Amino acid sequence: MQQRNRRHPYLGLFDGADPNQSVAERFTTTTPTQTLYLMNAPFVHRCAENFARRILAEATSIQDRIVLAYRLTTAERPSSAQVARAEQFLQTYVAAREQEIDFQVAQQGSSEVPLQELQRWGALCRVLISSNRFLSLE
Repeated sequence: MQQRNRRHPYLGLFDGADPNQSVAERFTTTTPTQTLYLMNAPFVHRCAENFARRILAEATSIQDRIVLAYRLTTAERPSSAQVARAEQFLQTYVAAREQEIDFQVAQQGSSEVPLQELQRWGALCRVLISSNRFLSLE
C-alpha cells in the first residue's frame, strides 16, 4: 500500500516517484543524497570492509589490489590515471587519519591485517561501491 498524502522518506532519498502523480515513464536519476546515504550507511560500511578483506587476501601489491578492486566493481581494468588517483586516495587517507587511528590488529581468517590497512582499503572500496559506475548499468 502506498500512502498518497506523505512521501516515504527513504524513497524520497533515492528520488522516488511522487505518489500523487501518475507518469507513463520514470527517468533514471541520481541525486547527491543517494551517494551521501551510501557512503555513510552501516550496511555499506560492512560490505566495504568485507570487500577490503577480500582485496587484501587476494592481491599483494597496491597496484594489483587497485586493479582487482576496479575489476570486481566495474568489470574493467582501470586506466593508469585511475590507479594513480586510487593510490593518492590511499596515501591521503592514511595521512588524514594518522592521528585518529590507534594501530590495532583485526583478525582476517588465519592471518592478521593491521586495522589501519583494513580501514584505508575499506574507504577505497566504499568509494567504488557507491560510485555511479558500480550502481548503474550502461
